[in-house]
Amino acid sequence: MKRQIQFQNGAGIIEILVAVAIIGIVLSALAGFGYLSLKSTEANKKNLSAVNLASESIEAVKAIKDEDWNFLAGLAAGLPYHPIKSGSPPKWIFAAGSENIDGFARTVIFENVYRDINDNIASNGNIDPDTVKITSTLSWTEQGQNKQISLSSYLANWKQ
Repeated sequence: MKRQIQFQNGAGIIEILVAVAIIGIVLSALAGFGYLSLKSTEANKKNLSAVNLASESIEAVKAIKDEDWNFLAGLAAGLPYHPIKSGSPPKWIFAAGSENIDGFARTVIFENVYRDINDNIASNGNIDPDTVKITSTLSWTEQGQNKQISLSSYLANWKQ
């Protein structure tokens, strides 16, 4: 009878050790999942910030276009610019070069738009002086990797 009781005591300790090992494995898996979830959330937050800043640039161009198309027409095609507010009351303008904002490098490029003989946008043809293509690009580094997002839009001088 004594021998059977001792065996049961040893079996109880083994069961406890197995349960502790299983709980440890489950907790470490949950911790790993939590870590990946935090990293994914941080990456999504950066992407959303980049999209918002790029959208802000496009909206700034639209505000300038609605006020004075000639200001946009005076910007050099293919060169980098960035939006800033200036004056009183503050209005959007574009300054030469790129801008560093909250860890992002923001650049806006204005491009000439070409039209073919059917008046469709094309890669070559006649330059349309009343249409411009805007590309807002944001670049940043995340976990040692270079990331980039670009938004493009076409604007037309419809107030001619």
